[in-house]
Amino acid sequence: MKVSDAGVAGSYSRVHQTHENKAAAEVKKADTKVEAKETKEEAKTTKTTDKTEISDEAKTEEADEKNPVNLDAMTEEEEASGADKTEQLQQQKTQKEDELKQKEEEFKKLQHERQVLQREIQLMQQSGGDVSGLAQRMMDLNEQMAGLHDEIGALKNDIADIDKQISATQQSGQPGTSGQPTQPGQTSPAGGNQGGSAPVGSAGGNGGGGSYPSGGGSSPVGGGGSYPSGGGSSPVSGGGSAAPTAAANAPISANLKGNTAQEQIWNYLHDMGLNDIGAAGVMGNIAQESGYSANNVQNSYESKVGNDQQYTQNVDNGSISRDSFANDGAGYGIVQFTYHTYKEGLYDMAKQKGSSVGDLGTQLEYLSTQLKPELIQKLNSAGSPEAAARIFEQDFERAGVPNMSARETAARQAYDQFANRNMG
Repeated sequence: MKVSDAGVAGSYSRVHQTHENKAAAEVKKADTKVEAKETKEEAKTTKTTDKTEISDEAKTEEADEKNPVNLDAMTEEEEASGADKTEQLQQQKTQKEDELKQKEEEFKKLQHERQVLQREIQLMQQSGGDVSGLAQRMMDLNEQMAGLHDEIGALKNDIADIDKQISATQQSGQPGTSGQPTQPGQTSPAGGNQGGSAPVGSAGGNGGGGSYPSGGGSSPVGGGGSYPSGGGSSPVSGGGSAAPTAAANAPISANLKGNTAQEQIWNYLHDMGLNDIGAAGVMGNIAQESGYSANNVQNSYESKVGNDQQYTQNVDNGSISRDSFANDGAGYGIVQFTYHTYKEGLYDMAKQKGSSVGDLGTQLEYLSTQLKPELIQKLNSAGSPEAAARIFEQDFERAGVPNMSARETAARQAYDQFANRNMG
């Protein structure tokens, strides 16, 4: 059978189309397989990623369960705790301040009572009457005031300690600010160093050649003179020296001249450049602070650090370290050095000189480094020994309980006893 060219062409065309369709179907099938494989791989990758993320989250949750620390919450708790502690300390401080106010009022009443009693003694002496009964009352009153003064000093120390605790609590977490000590030239939170006092009845009791503050040249209680300017001690003293004012004078060699501590101090003060009035003002304060005793330790601290002799010996032999001596808060020496930089300076000078911290010459030499020329000039320009005594208390001692009348009385007596006399 004969096939036409058109038929052949049509057959070829149908065959060719069939092959093309089959090829296309194969390509499509292959593409479908590739897409399925890619989809499967993507699913696998996604599954692996999800599994990793879930695993990391699980680990994080597990770690949180083991260590349930919330820094924000912890900070808030710390702040709340600090606030509570500050409030408690403030309440303690208020209680101490109320108690201090009450004690100071009691002390003022006793001061007034003593002034009245002094006038009675004067009148009785002038009339030649027997003053023994009044003298006993005066001794009892002085002893009561001394005890009350120590309580006042202790309360002021407590308040100062609470102030430091409050400052540390409020400033915790701030490097270099918490618990900063008062620097030289500044006063402490409670107004300088408090509580330095002369022991009652030390150094031979109430006497050693001075006279009673009520005048007359002799003591109504007998025994060769008494407080405030004798060789013994003051029944009520004035609170230790306040923070130093960063004097940097060269020390004046302690070439002591005189037969008694009072004479030696008087002559040395003149060597420092003080005139009679200025020296008398300083003498009045020394009499009140320590009764001229260079190894005098503050009464209220004797139960903690030992008596005058024990404390001095323990510092000298190293049983009490330099740091402990400087920071124990106990007033010490002729002017009751209390602030830590004062006591460090005294300690260092004693070691340098190979002397005791309780050596009078060493203390006077150290004192000469701390009195600025301006203060010496101011003392010399005072109109009276009493005025000079007030200046020295206000500018150097800054006592917690100044008992200024006793300082003035002792200054006047020192002036009357030593002024215009050569005691070299």
